[in-house]
Amino acid sequence: TEIQGIRDGLALLSRENIETEARELLTFLGNRIPLLYGPSELEGLLRIYKVNFNETSRRPAFVGLLPEINHNEVEMFDGNEHTSPVTSNFAVLLFLAEGLDLRLSARVKLLADTLTTRGVPVRTIHLEDWSWKSALSAIALSMRTAGLWAKEAALAGASTELIQEFKEKMKPFDGAGS
Repeated sequence: TEIQGIRDGLALLSRENIETEARELLTFLGNRIPLLYGPSELEGLLRIYKVNFNETSRRPAFVGLLPEINHNEVEMFDGNEHTSPVTSNFAVLLFLAEGLDLRLSARVKLLADTLTTRGVPVRTIHLEDWSWKSALSAIALSMRTAGLWAKEAALAGASTELIQEFKEKMKPFDGAGS
């Protein structure tokens, strides 16, 4: 059953490995803004990373799906004098999983090479398969990295006054149009 698959996946997770990987990922990201790129099959996972980075560590992060980003978004890394000052603040996390369409896997690898040759920091998050263990391991990595980022910025347990202020201002509109 699916529930047993989740239980089995959780049992296989190594807290020590996740801690080590999270610290390495945090070092890689530094103070740069993560661009989370991957195939649409992994969109849910990319969005989990984004939410964890946004909510836990209050860092911006953006999701882009392949092949769409190869058409326009990748052009921002052309290295010209107008784009370079902005793009130098980005780091790309490329997500790849075994069993993807060969053409899509090739696209991910080619994108990594293209960005790396232009000086863009790129790291691949590789899921070894489509199992619960791989998915949960990747999610745990995002959670731990975000937690370390928050701790580093002394944000752990910090208040969310801006969110509360926004909610108060939205109260007159709650239920409007329903």
